[in-house]
Amino acid sequence: MHDGPDDGGGLSPDEAFGLLSNETRMTILRTLWNADEPLPFSRLLERAGVDDSGNFNYHLDQLVGHFVARVDGGYVLREAGKSVIRTVLSGVFTADAYHEPVVVDERCPYCGSPVEFSYRDERITVRCTDCDGVVNGDEFPPGTYMSFPFPPAGLVERTPEEVIAAAHSLYDGKIIPMMGGVCPECSGRTSVDVDVCADHEVTDGGLCPECDSRYKVWSEYYCTHCGYSRRSALWFKLMNHAAVVSFFHEHGDLDAFVPLRKLTWENARYITNISETVVSEEPLEVRVDIPFEGKTLHVTVDAALEVVEIEQ
Repeated sequence: MHDGPDDGGGLSPDEAFGLLSNETRMTILRTLWNADEPLPFSRLLERAGVDDSGNFNYHLDQLVGHFVARVDGGYVLREAGKSVIRTVLSGVFTADAYHEPVVVDERCPYCGSPVEFSYRDERITVRCTDCDGVVNGDEFPPGTYMSFPFPPAGLVERTPEEVIAAAHSLYDGKIIPMMGGVCPECSGRTSVDVDVCADHEVTDGGLCPECDSRYKVWSEYYCTHCGYSRRSALWFKLMNHAAVVSFFHEHGDLDAFVPLRKLTWENARYITNISETVVSEEPLEVRVDIPFEGKTLHVTVDAALEVVEIEQ
């Protein structure tokens, strides 16, 4: 039986991948994942179906302290081990999911035209079949207004419309913690860069030929530890600000505003007329104008996206 220390010592990324590049070790992790209680060595060996106990003990020894913990009653997965199995189950490393482009029962929030859903390379894309959408370029097909990574498991037993709804929820679940300074992948500290199109001018289709996007100002949130990043229009962060919520509550329908981040044709009036103005370049300050029901809320933020002024 394993006698080594359960010290939880750190691993470099190369060392971590090296530990997981063995079938017996992955079998140990999967066996513990499926157990509803700590497994003693003998039962773990039996359930894993490995004949050579000496070899099995060696591989278990490599996992303990990093992906497996030794507790009273046997062995359990550490959080790192659970994360490995969740990643495998999500299909990110193993699945090759694909969904051909198909027109779905959704309408473009910018023009009301039918939209097309597709999925490939672990990425969901939703594009308008008529207008220019939000972004264009080599990475995005014409009319794209929604495109970001989405695990293959999210397609299982869901219609394209349900996948789109799930992707909205996942996007919120990833980027909102980043707006608060926490990486949703590793819990590291996040920062933000602001990208401004200096010569922004939209054409009839709704996009600027200089930056190939609808919005003048974009924010790029990134983790300073693992490098995970998410991009959004600058105004997106303000949708949770108390002054913005109060503004819609006072002048409109708060119940309709609450699911605002799920951009649909029905709630597009809350978003599609939002505009940004760079009021200062050094230091950077951007005023976001949020119109609704004949009123406009002006919210000015700095380069860190902290609110510096609110005016109605």
